[in-house]
Amino acid sequence: MLALLNNPVFATALNLQLRGTAWTAEQLANFLYNGPPGDRPPGMAAYDWRDAFNNTSEILGMLTQFIGCIDLDKFEAVPTEENLIEKSLRLLEEEKFWAGIVFQDIDPQASHPPPFVKYKIRMDIEEVERTNKAKESFIQSIGGILPMFLVLAFMYSVCLTIKGLVLEKELRLKEVLRAVGVGNSALWLSWFIENFVLLMVPCALISVMVKINKEIGA
Repeated sequence: MLALLNNPVFATALNLQLRGTAWTAEQLANFLYNGPPGDRPPGMAAYDWRDAFNNTSEILGMLTQFIGCIDLDKFEAVPTEENLIEKSLRLLEEEKFWAGIVFQDIDPQASHPPPFVKYKIRMDIEEVERTNKAKESFIQSIGGILPMFLVLAFMYSVCLTIKGLVLEKELRLKEVLRAVGVGNSALWLSWFIENFVLLMVPCALISVMVKINKEIGA
């Protein structure tokens, strides 16, 4: 075949037949090349049938391994929870156990399921985190950013207070109010009421969040 492709007459006739495609006689000869890579004709792609064969074999090998992991018989029924534990321990040694579902308060002789079905899931503790462990990790993760959120919660109120103080000093409002007869006690009371209202909103929101978190945690 390579001898025919290297024949100028045959190559010209083949190129006429391959006109309009992405192939030429030279490319076919390069694809069917059997010699060492160093003797390949210059200007030709360093890819031949051996590379295609190796790539195809690798893909088929990966596909075979993937198909071998597919087991259609994933669900097995056992009569009692004790049998489930024994079966799961054997499957754990083979690394084939996923999870077990135990249906509670169901009569084995019943022909219809109850209106409310109670069940529990049995899994390998090495593969699934415990509930209390997940809760502790959540508390530890939020504990690092909680002070920042507390500071941000009061940031707006503090900014408004500083803005009011600067505006009062700039317009000399305190001197004007004293000139019309307003005493210091009234001024301090007005500042207290204003800041109390501003700070009460974030404090109330934080209290509600803490209360909800405690109820969820309980």
